[in-house]
Amino acid sequence: QSLKSYLAMTCAASITSGRVVPAIGRPAKQGPVLYYDWETFDRKQRRRLTRVANGFGSGAIRNILYRRMSRSILDVAGLIRAEASKHGAVLVIFDSLGWMCNGDVNKSEVALPVMNAVGSISGVTRLVLAHHSKAARGDTESPTVMGSGFFEASSRNRWLIRKAQDE
Repeated sequence: QSLKSYLAMTCAASITSGRVVPAIGRPAKQGPVLYYDWETFDRKQRRRLTRVANGFGSGAIRNILYRRMSRSILDVAGLIRAEASKHGAVLVIFDSLGWMCNGDVNKSEVALPVMNAVGSISGVTRLVLAHHSKAARGDTESPTVMGSGFFEASSRNRWLIRKAQDE
């Protein structure tokens, strides 16, 4: 309930439609987005996309290919590479890290192959959504991605979304 999936869907809608998101700006590239979802279900994501489209003041937003996933990314990386190439994707979203691993996220022998699989989808921007530990959710804490340090070490940028504690 941190709104990370909403933010990802807003980025997807902005990139496919060219719409400006005030806090982010105009997308540098416009085109298809692939959304691979290990955590939520399509009905909930459609509802989110409808709300984002309403917020943009537009009708249906096209060119977001949504896939509900259940197998490890290690099993489907080839499929994702093929779809990214076929559709000329600008952005590929992975929602979310813990579920796409299908293994112990604290082990480097899980983290390294997973992040190598993400990295193998080249020529496209990749957005991996992840959770941080509950113990590090306080205002004074500096949370890290839950699991192996290799997840953070292999990422180019990390954004922390934190719920405001005031009204």
